[in-house]
Amino acid sequence: MTNHLLALLLLAATPPSPAPYKSMAYNVLYDAPPEDVEKSLDVIEREKPDLLCLRELTAGFAKAFRKRLGKEFPHTALEPQKGTWGVGIASRHPLLRTERFPQRPHRMPPMEADVRLCGRRLKVVCAHLLMAPGRTPVREPKALERSPHEKTMTNAPPAPTGRRIAHGSAGP
Repeated sequence: MTNHLLALLLLAATPPSPAPYKSMAYNVLYDAPPEDVEKSLDVIEREKPDLLCLRELTAGFAKAFRKRLGKEFPHTALEPQKGTWGVGIASRHPLLRTERFPQRPHRMPPMEADVRLCGRRLKVVCAHLLMAPGRTPVREPKALERSPHEKTMTNAPPAPTGRRIAHGSAGP
C-alpha cells in the first residue's frame, strides 16, 4: 500500500507537460507584388502556427497581415521597414517582452521576444541571416503555389527556463 501511495504522490506532484506548439519562420520578400502578399497570407493561414517570425517585413505586408490575421494573432510586435530590414513576431500567446537588437556586421536587426506559453516563459529570436559568400539567391516564379517558401516546425514543449527558439535563414 505504501508503494502505491508513493507512486500516486509522485504522479500528482509532476507538473503536466505543456501542449506542443508550432512555430514558423517566413520571409515575406520586401519586393513581393500584391498577389504574392495574399498568397503568403494564405500559406500562414493554412499552416496555423502558434508563433510566427516575419522577415523583410514591409508596411504593406504588416497592414495586410493585421487586417486578415490580426484576430488569429492577437499578440504582435511588428516593426516594418523599407527594404530587407523589417522584422516581426506574431503569436497566439501573450508576448511579455520584445526587443530589437543589432546584428553585426549587417543592418538586419533581429527581434527577441519572451512568450507566455502554457504557463511558461519561452524566449524566441527571429533573425534574417546573411547568405554564405558566393551564394546567389534563387527565386522560383510559382514557389508560393506549390508550397511555402519557408519551413514550419512542430516543436517539443518548452523547457521550464532557458530554452530558445531561433528562426533564421541564410538563403537557399
